[in-house]
Amino acid sequence: MKRLIIILAALSIFASACGAKPEATPELKPDDVQATAVSMAWTMAAETMTAMPTATPVPPTETPTPLPTSTPTLVPTPVILPTNTPASSGDVCDQPLMKWGGADTKVVVNNETKGDVVLSIYVSSTPRGECGYISSSFGKSGTSMTIPIGCFYAYAWVSGKKNFSTQGGPFCMNNPDKWTLIIKESGIVLKSP
Repeated sequence: MKRLIIILAALSIFASACGAKPEATPELKPDDVQATAVSMAWTMAAETMTAMPTATPVPPTETPTPLPTSTPTLVPTPVILPTNTPASSGDVCDQPLMKWGGADTKVVVNNETKGDVVLSIYVSSTPRGECGYISSSFGKSGTSMTIPIGCFYAYAWVSGKKNFSTQGGPFCMNNPDKWTLIIKESGIVLKSP
């Protein structure tokens, strides 16, 4: 009986020494990060549009009729040319935003996460109707970027001791002053000048 207990104890020690190795953590690829950013931007845009109240028509009011004049009045019609071409999906916003025609601003990006960051800014609209995404990668100290004035969402993938993603928006900038984008583990914040 004692011999059987000794043999079972020895077998259990050998069996526990042959445990499985932990799986390796997969690396983030820039294409996967960018595709995820675009997907998240469309999801957030759809949720925002769903949450918006529907427009209620204003009741008609009586408007005075202008008196006829002998001089015709010409009103110039602005022509806005698109700066982007549709991507393979047919959506003009599903592509990098490399240039824009309107005003832009310098954004200082502060990284408070203690990790390396891949940042994707999805510009949803500018005053000229431009849209697309702008990406940048940088280290622990942060960076600065020039982006068009308008509305956008921000997504960051952080790698280091801890890998995670964080997001923020929608943000809207209405002037060319220097703005600050702060990346934190709990979210992304835009600080006005």
